[in-house]
Amino acid sequence: MNKHLKYSLLAMSIALAGCGSDSGSSSTDNNDNSGGDNTGGDVVTATYCETAQEEKGESLYFCDDFSDASTFATNWKSVGTHDGKFVIEDDILWFENGATGGQLLIATPAVASLVPESGDYYVEAKVRLRNNNSTGSKRTYLLGRYTEDSLGYSAGFNSQATTEGQRATLGYINGEGTADHTNYPFAIDMGSKHSLASDGYTVTEHSTDGTWYTIRLVMNGSEISAYVDDVPYAGFDGTAGEANSTNITDPGSIGFYSKNRAFEVDYVIIGDAADLPASVSLDVDSVWEPTIGDEMTVTVSAVQAGGDADTVTMTNSNTEVVDVTIGADNTFTLKAMQAGTAEVSFALDSDPTKVTTLSVTVNEAVVLPTFDYGDISAKVTPTVNAQDQQVDVTLSLTLEGTPTLGERGIVYIYDANTNEVVQELNVGGDVTTVGSVTSGKVRTLNYFPVVLDGNTVNIYPKKDAFTAGGEYYIAISEDVINGATLNGDEFVGLGKNQWQFSIGAAVEASKTALSVGPSGDFATVQGALNYFMDDTALKNSDKTITLEDGVYYEMLMLRNVNNLTIKGTSREGTIIRHDNHEARNGGSSGRPLMLVESADMLTFEDITLENTHRRTGSSDQAEVIYFNSNYRLVAKNANFLSEQDTILVKGYSWFYNTLVAGNVDFIWGYPNAALFENSEIRTIADSKAGSADTATDGGYVLQARIPAIYQTDAAGNYVLDEDGAKIVIGSETGFVFLNSKFTFGKGVLGNDVKAGSTYIARSGGDATYFDNVTLVNCTLDTHIADVGYGGAAVDKAPTPGIATATEGWRIDEASLAASPITNMTDEAYTLTAAEAEAYDTRAEVFAAYNSGAGWNPAE
Repeated sequence: MNKHLKYSLLAMSIALAGCGSDSGSSSTDNNDNSGGDNTGGDVVTATYCETAQEEKGESLYFCDDFSDASTFATNWKSVGTHDGKFVIEDDILWFENGATGGQLLIATPAVASLVPESGDYYVEAKVRLRNNNSTGSKRTYLLGRYTEDSLGYSAGFNSQATTEGQRATLGYINGEGTADHTNYPFAIDMGSKHSLASDGYTVTEHSTDGTWYTIRLVMNGSEISAYVDDVPYAGFDGTAGEANSTNITDPGSIGFYSKNRAFEVDYVIIGDAADLPASVSLDVDSVWEPTIGDEMTVTVSAVQAGGDADTVTMTNSNTEVVDVTIGADNTFTLKAMQAGTAEVSFALDSDPTKVTTLSVTVNEAVVLPTFDYGDISAKVTPTVNAQDQQVDVTLSLTLEGTPTLGERGIVYIYDANTNEVVQELNVGGDVTTVGSVTSGKVRTLNYFPVVLDGNTVNIYPKKDAFTAGGEYYIAISEDVINGATLNGDEFVGLGKNQWQFSIGAAVEASKTALSVGPSGDFATVQGALNYFMDDTALKNSDKTITLEDGVYYEMLMLRNVNNLTIKGTSREGTIIRHDNHEARNGGSSGRPLMLVESADMLTFEDITLENTHRRTGSSDQAEVIYFNSNYRLVAKNANFLSEQDTILVKGYSWFYNTLVAGNVDFIWGYPNAALFENSEIRTIADSKAGSADTATDGGYVLQARIPAIYQTDAAGNYVLDEDGAKIVIGSETGFVFLNSKFTFGKGVLGNDVKAGSTYIARSGGDATYFDNVTLVNCTLDTHIADVGYGGAAVDKAPTPGIATATEGWRIDEASLAASPITNMTDEAYTLTAAEAEAYDTRAEVFAAYNSGAGWNPAE
């Protein structure tokens, strides 16, 4: 029998046996919910799988349209430690999230056996996302090549509360969670929240609005790609180390991953990876807002069903607004003719229902302001006609009065020699890239390029705005700034030849010591980081970046650089800060002030890093640093300031004589060992209160997700138990606090923390991680709750449920003696003086580093 035909017939025997008109209700968790009329989009019929089989034939391996609830247990199994609820109703699989998420639903071995041994297949699902109560990071992914080691590829949505933070994503999943390789901006039309019972996630009545989206994850050899509604949006080569360190070749299984997001599934199919959908897409954004006279060439990617190239037919709704010239090979040149709007559509010739549209809004040509304010040299930096400026210089304009920013308006950077616009900076918000292409990855981030500081307007260009030796001038449209004067005259914008300057020579190559500041090699910290990332020959050399005192308003990225020290002139005077958070740039790689990947021996010294985001009660995660590396991080005489999730670490980190401040899980992560020595851990009041007069609960200091240690054989392979699961033999050291102080202080609004309202830690509730937190010879102020740790009676039960001298929540006798902990939870353990000796030196805490070679950092 043909192998693919075997897959197809077996799939039908599993998934199609019940296809038909049966639309009965069945819950996978005995949850008796009732549904609505499902008016929120085009839903497939109960016989979808039969139709799909007829259309796709041997290229279809599996289909489930959830028309027969009795086959659910045959096709699917719930995995992970999530506490959400599934229910099949009206031929739809509904999921309402609980307090924890992760891998939710995996196809059974019977279904997994249907895919080719090569692992070349696609998995497609029609999904609809729904608003819900959770304030955490919100993600929903379709999984493929998912293995028992919790490895696999993922495609789906990062669906934050605001559209500016929403993304279609492609990446991978591992034992520690998910990582997005590609984040593609994608506004999601989510349905409204279900009617819920008092527990907050048991559905009493389903909502039925919102848009259905078809997600397809294609795995063809090492080429991994993703589609949304048949439009490709991302792809990468799994062997290139771009997405993860391991090329996942095992065919594995398929499934769903969700975190803090309710969703529905209309159908799931698995098919031949070569059976690509017909698609049409543009190589530019779908919105073009030119000025009269601007031109743009568009290349249309057109693919027939099955993957062969196609041609397209163009339709222009308004030829007076935009003129379109047809070129060769699906290229089209558009010219803006007059102010107005038009829609230029491109339909596949093989399937005219496949259409992509470019929305065009033509604006009047830019007319720069002409008012002459006289000499403004003293009001701008760089000063007028300044020479030899740094290639990453930032800009400022000081006005009189009380300026406010407009909602729109553009700051233009012009090449002075060609009069061409180099960059346009939108005062209402823009997108920039952060990092070095040489490192293999950059961050694409939403940001505000124009920021007010009193009556000074600070302007932050995007990456690579200037080139060495270039000459530029700055123009500002009249609607950028309101209510201000310049040299006594009403400010109505800035025109040509009023603010110009030139850039100096490039920084000489192969330097290992760089300076940052007004008189430094670079004006920005990221400029110096890019320098070292671009020069790969310096990767392992000892390197230093020294910052002059001042405020550096930046989001940062460092990747593939070792042995780098970032040193300030003074701890309180050298400040790197920015406002970044989950709602603005979603995901653990999007929201930190600084993202660090694949770096060893990164050191911060005599410096302050601050994420200035203020909590609102929704999507407030705002790390200062995400150290996403299995290696070493050092912070000495430093401050890390935020509110929620201040520090997120993996690997090995040492914080010495350092302040960490926050109020919601503000130290968390997956470290092998993270030592806070001679440091202050300060709980600050929550700004969500909105008033200086409103004291708040202190929340939780830590959330530990410490990796387990698994049994391996002589060859280094995992040893599995009879059920095929890895055998846990222990856990990594986790978070250790030595000779440190747990204090409290006023929040950014000036409000106070309530006494007895702060817990040392709470658990994430995932039993695959350990809650290893250890306090040795620490002092705890009166804000700490009398039970110490927030266990099952407060939040979730930790792992292990009862701590021991080597695992779980621990505090030594010396720390406990003078503390406010008078009724410590039974889930925590009190270390004797002898037991505490295992954690009382750096050498002890980091003994496991480098396969037992150890690490003993010096002061």
